[in-house]
Amino acid sequence: MEGMAVVSTMDKVLTTLGISGTLIVMGVIAFFVIKEVKKANELTQKAVDSLKVSTANQIKELKDSTEKKFADLQAHSDAHDEAIEKRLEQAENDIKYLEQNGVTKEMLYRETEGWRSEIQLVRTEISKLPFEILRLTEGRKNEK
Repeated sequence: MEGMAVVSTMDKVLTTLGISGTLIVMGVIAFFVIKEVKKANELTQKAVDSLKVSTANQIKELKDSTEKKFADLQAHSDAHDEAIEKRLEQAENDIKYLEQNGVTKEMLYRETEGWRSEIQLVRTEISKLPFEILRLTEGRKNEK
């Protein structure tokens, strides 16, 4: 129904102004519509340019921040690696010292093998000692 109203209104304008007058009015309306579209386009373009600049700045800040964090992590990792390398060098030195100056298990057993039997003999003698003391004290009692 609204379409019919527009058509009847256009029909009245056309008959009142004529074709040339209607074209002039439509041209003026088109001029103002195009002018408003250009203004809206300029505002949109300014907003897009502002967003481009803002996005570029954010990307630059993010890149700088990421590079700084990466550099910090790299320095931390390098320091940690250095400490590990020092520990490895110390362990290698300790192993070399043990290989050169250390005694193997077999050598230790070979050296202490005789001691075990001697210790066993001493234990046996110690366990006999109370009986010897009793025997000696009984012998003194008999002499008296």
